[in-house]
Amino acid sequence: MWAYGLLKGNKASETFLNVVQEKSSKMEIVTIENEKNRLKFQIKGEGHTFCNVLKKELWNDKSVEITGYNIEHGMTTDPVFTLEVSKGDPKKVLLEAVSRLKKINKEIKDKSKTL
Repeated sequence: MWAYGLLKGNKASETFLNVVQEKSSKMEIVTIENEKNRLKFQIKGEGHTFCNVLKKELWNDKSVEITGYNIEHGMTTDPVFTLEVSKGDPKKVLLEAVSRLKKINKEIKDKSKTL
């Protein structure tokens, strides 16, 4: 159901891919800005559905000060996320949020099999 990908252009690429890649496919994530407490990235081919879920899960982390995304035009542009944290590494915060979403997704899949 959820498919994740990699941060291109930085050392975290392999780690990110290993943590969040699903068997079936992956989501391409391009780093736009990578500072100490701020990460700005683009998620290729996604829309409001996934972005709203990710945004909501990021807000569950107490270190998140700012998170949100912008889609300039739904038919022609990909969402750009901004994530700022008060402490720690924003990439780590993102990876943890994605891991929590994967866990939730697995629980839903498992429970749906019993229906």
